[in-house]
Amino acid sequence: MKKSYYLTICADRYKMKSNQINLRLLIEGCMKGNRKSQRRLYERYYGFGLKVCLRYSSNRQDATVILNDGFLRVFNKLEQFDTSQTFEPWLRRILVHQAIDHFRSRKNKPGLIELKQLTASKLTHLPPQDGPGDHSILFLVQQLPPMYRTVFNLYVMEEYKHDEIAEKLNISASTSRSNLSRAKEILRDLHQKSKSRGIKFN
Repeated sequence: MKKSYYLTICADRYKMKSNQINLRLLIEGCMKGNRKSQRRLYERYYGFGLKVCLRYSSNRQDATVILNDGFLRVFNKLEQFDTSQTFEPWLRRILVHQAIDHFRSRKNKPGLIELKQLTASKLTHLPPQDGPGDHSILFLVQQLPPMYRTVFNLYVMEEYKHDEIAEKLNISASTSRSNLSRAKEILRDLHQKSKSRGIKFN
């Protein structure tokens, strides 16, 4: 039993080291402008990146736009990445900043829907439960108006302070707090409505 456990640990460490080496080679290739390396890096972290971007978008199309623009930023900033560190957190930060830029570019477009309008119109599009709870949580967060969704994600998921959110979104800290409170209120309402439709919200 102990020998098997030891071999498993060794195999995991070897795999991690091998992945780090492969990542380093990919990054070196990307920094040289190698298109094949860029494509492989993109494909390797596509799933991870899309999950991050979906939280800041109302649909997959917008999330893909953020992801693709984010990867262009990644390729331009790769020389700043410390290859001794884990890549995902660094990539996540860039994608979050890209999502914020995307929000800013569309800030003046219609999107802030009041609670009564939201619950009356959006809930008619709730799908049947077809996956784990995380899917439902993501779907409900996507129903939030852009400002509420962005503040909610930055505060809850990224653990930013309201002062930091205010600076990034060019709003006041009190507005950030108000938007967070409103986002939670809407989510609670959506949660209650979705339960009657058989959708889990864990």
